[in-house]
Amino acid sequence: MAIKTVIKALRGASITIVAATLCIVPRVANAAGASETGLAAVYSTRLAGHKTASGKIYRPSALTIAHKTLPFGTKVKLKNKKNGKSVVATVTDRGPRQSGRIADISSATAKALGIRAHQMSEVDLEPQQ
Repeated sequence: MAIKTVIKALRGASITIVAATLCIVPRVANAAGASETGLAAVYSTRLAGHKTASGKIYRPSALTIAHKTLPFGTKVKLKNKKNGKSVVATVTDRGPRQSGRIADISSATAKALGIRAHQMSEVDLEPQQ
């Protein structure tokens, strides 16, 4: 029911509306079978200790990534196209904001993939079930 319709229906009623909350849920990609290939960039170490979009604290030592649409908590397998190294990390944040990138990755994730700080690398990203 639309909010305007609810308000019209409640006019004259003997109740008080204390608060109304509108929850907008972003559309997210299906975790199964949504493989991607593109650039992954390493998070800045200056973000350590800050809250991520999921509410978790960013820790460079954790195997985490930021992704634009995958649900928080999704495990994804990342494979570095240059050297074949792979790792499974968890989506805990939203991003990246720069075009052409598919993920921002923690320092630990980057290390496991053989990517140095302040670098980018082409990766395959495959959500796990």
